Amino acid sequence: MEHATLVAAAPGQSLANGWDAICAINARQVNAIFFQQYLQGGPTSPARPLRAILAGDSPTNYWLLDVVAGPPQVSIDSDLGSGRARVTMFLLRGALIQFDSKSMAMTSAILVQPNESTLTGVLSLAKVTGHANSLGQVVLDLSSGAYQPQVKGVDPGSVLAADIGKAVQTFFAHNETKYPLGTIVESTVSPCLQPTSFEIATQPAPGGTAGDGCVLLLIQTNGKAGTVGALDPYPIPSGRTAALIVSNQVIFNQLMPALLTTTFKTIGTMFAGQQPNNGVWQTVGSGGSIDLGVLGDSNRPHGCVDEPAFTADSNKNPAAVVISTNGLTMAPSSSGSLSVTWSHQWDQQWAFWAGYWNGWYCEQGTTGHTSTLQGSYSQTSAASVDPNTEVVSFSGSGKASLSQVGGPSGLQRFFGIDRDIPSTFTSGFEDNLKKRLGAIELPEVNTFALANLLFPSLHALSFQEASLPGDLLLHGQVKQTLAVTPPMADLKPGQAQQFSAAMSGQPTTDILWEIKPAVGSIDSSGRYIAPSAIGGVEVVVITAIDKSNASVVGGAMVVIHEAAAPTGLIVSPAKLVLTAGQSFNLSVTDETGTPVAATCTLSPNVGTIAQGWTTGEWTYTAPAKVDAASVVTIEATSAAKSSQTGTATIQLVPTTQVTITPASATITAGRSVQLKATSDALDAYTWQIYPIGAGSVTPAPGDSSQATYAAPAAVATPTVVTVVAYGLGDSAGIGLARVTVTSA
Repeated sequence: MEHATLVAAAPGQSLANGWDAICAINARQVNAIFFQQYLQGGPTSPARPLRAILAGDSPTNYWLLDVVAGPPQVSIDSDLGSGRARVTMFLLRGALIQFDSKSMAMTSAILVQPNESTLTGVLSLAKVTGHANSLGQVVLDLSSGAYQPQVKGVDPGSVLAADIGKAVQTFFAHNETKYPLGTIVESTVSPCLQPTSFEIATQPAPGGTAGDGCVLLLIQTNGKAGTVGALDPYPIPSGRTAALIVSNQVIFNQLMPALLTTTFKTIGTMFAGQQPNNGVWQTVGSGGSIDLGVLGDSNRPHGCVDEPAFTADSNKNPAAVVISTNGLTMAPSSSGSLSVTWSHQWDQQWAFWAGYWNGWYCEQGTTGHTSTLQGSYSQTSAASVDPNTEVVSFSGSGKASLSQVGGPSGLQRFFGIDRDIPSTFTSGFEDNLKKRLGAIELPEVNTFALANLLFPSLHALSFQEASLPGDLLLHGQVKQTLAVTPPMADLKPGQAQQFSAAMSGQPTTDILWEIKPAVGSIDSSGRYIAPSAIGGVEVVVITAIDKSNASVVGGAMVVIHEAAAPTGLIVSPAKLVLTAGQSFNLSVTDETGTPVAATCTLSPNVGTIAQGWTTGEWTYTAPAKVDAASVVTIEATSAAKSSQTGTATIQLVPTTQVTITPASATITAGRSVQLKATSDALDAYTWQIYPIGAGSVTPAPGDSSQATYAAPAAVATPTVVTVVAYGLGDSAGIGLARVTVTSA
């Protein structure tokens, strides 16, 4: 829907559902805001990985989930209900590791590849209060939904998949992860624009586009709360990412009256809001008048060539015309402009110079006339918004007219004698009103938009269009101050990507470029080059910093991995780690996920590959003994079309024993214990605890072999917490320690 179409769909009515103001942001821009927060939090940060331990299908079988999730991507569908959105997070890297707690050995690990596996959940947007000088934040709380994982190599309908979903939900519940969308705060604006409360809703986009829609911030100021729900019509036109609606009640009952009363102070007109039968407010003036002086020519003529007329009193003496401005009305129009109208009828007395020859002068006639006159004024002022200041204004040129009611009368004669009388009236009245109404600026609407509605990551509202069909409609963008293009890039080792920056939409080169971690390089122009070789999947954050203001930053993300070219078949999981004697089921499908009959071979011929009982099912078994790390490639060839192939790689690694000291400890709630992991073949370790939320474990900076377990602040009963340290590289090893936490 275009801006003009939306305006045409809402003439003479309020779109605000009873709210004083509504800010709408579409899903694409919501995702852009979340993405920048995700980058600032750091996908490479040690605090970012999603880690959980899951019980397996036997008392000694467990799974370790250790993955890095990508940014949350919001979609809004019609079946979700108000205030809810579907959120998908791609998994960037990590592993799903299986181990046996009895033998203390890792058995397998699915290595997660970028953008192949996802976590999907339906979450509620929430209002968080308690922030300084604010009413609260709108946040996406990742702990508020249940998740459906799609991990490549794990059957989506399996118990393991369900357990992963539960573990993810539990992880987010105990590791608070919230993405703020916006904060509604107080500022120095009029009470009618000062937020006092707000609610949240979501609305799908029209036309059936899956996932498209917007988030609605429903704002109450000094009015009543409205209805929580979708708007009709959809508030954001095509090509825009944001809309701001300020109700006609706020505009015409509160902002306009105060503004116009000040503007018309010198002529005494007072303005107030009125609500006609159609329910849409308008601003109406009462009292006040404009003195136009004497109309016509009251000077005695020299010679009686003309018979000039002039306005007079009852005694036929010259008298000024004083026109009441009572009823001067401002209202919205169907075209989206501000409509100004005025109409006034009055009885006007006239006199004229009667021309008769008596020497060299004329004498005033003895007859005066009274006529009923109708004066009117109309003006249509187009709405606009300044792209630099965001000030909303209305500009236009009005036209006055003067006519006689009834007749014929002496006025017709007078107009014939003095044709300037109507034009003198209209020009005088027009000039007076034009001076006051030529450019009306709505006070504080820009302050409300820029100071009361705050968005994180240096995003701000920017409006391009303004209309007034009923409510005030502003359409534009929520734009990042410093934006980096492209925001995401997938590269192979050795490949390059040119990044560019724009400041408030304008290209800029006055940028300092940084990368984190120091993987690859970036030059002063923003050209990033990936390293020629990598050990696994690497995630690099590109940061652009404004040289003139280091607080202004923008970000992008690079994922570096050896992506296989599509060859028709997909073998899942694509990358797998196995230890000696372990087996794992693989599937062969086409690119749509349909199982395909195929033959599978090994290179080198180490271990065994056996066909399963269903189409596309194969089982690989590692050799009984693995002395050193090696890689086996499985190549699948379609039985129906030999040109269609697919591959998977299996890394065979020996196992090593990991010992944690102390192996057991007892501490009271709120206390901590120092732990150390050792083994013959591992240098780096990852630490986890089971169950999730039973305290925390933190590795020592610069030395992952040491960690501190911190017990929860309180426990109801003595709780046994399992602390796990593991490593996965050229060898695989895992160790356990048990910490009993008692009440203080």
